[in-house]
Amino acid sequence: MYIQYIGFNVAASARIYNFDVIDKSGEAREFTVIVQSKAFRSAQLKFQDGPGICFERLEQELERETQESRAAASLSIRRRDIQEYLKGRYPPKPLAIKTPSYGALSKRLDDLARAAILEAMRRDEQESSPTRN
Repeated sequence: MYIQYIGFNVAASARIYNFDVIDKSGEAREFTVIVQSKAFRSAQLKFQDGPGICFERLEQELERETQESRAAASLSIRRRDIQEYLKGRYPPKPLAIKTPSYGALSKRLDDLARAAILEAMRRDEQESSPTRN
């Protein structure tokens, strides 16, 4: 099967992506896949993603088609399609492990050093003071 992206048209509230398909038997068909404009305003789906998400949606429909149930010539991108596409293309970034800032680390080291010095001074005082019986 051969799928070719032809281009898109802008309508009032959507972008309409056009594809030509030549199936295994040599039959040529035309398909359109519609993406509502609000899908691009959500700051998740980018305009550059339009042809790719539409291609994948059309490809899925064509893979499912049978002689009795052919793919519709006009398809729409659904919320689920967008979620699956974004998950595959832009996987969530792992959460960063928060490390203490240099200032906080420096203060902690100062506190530990101060405690060690005080402990050493206390030991020195105990060793130098006469023992009472």
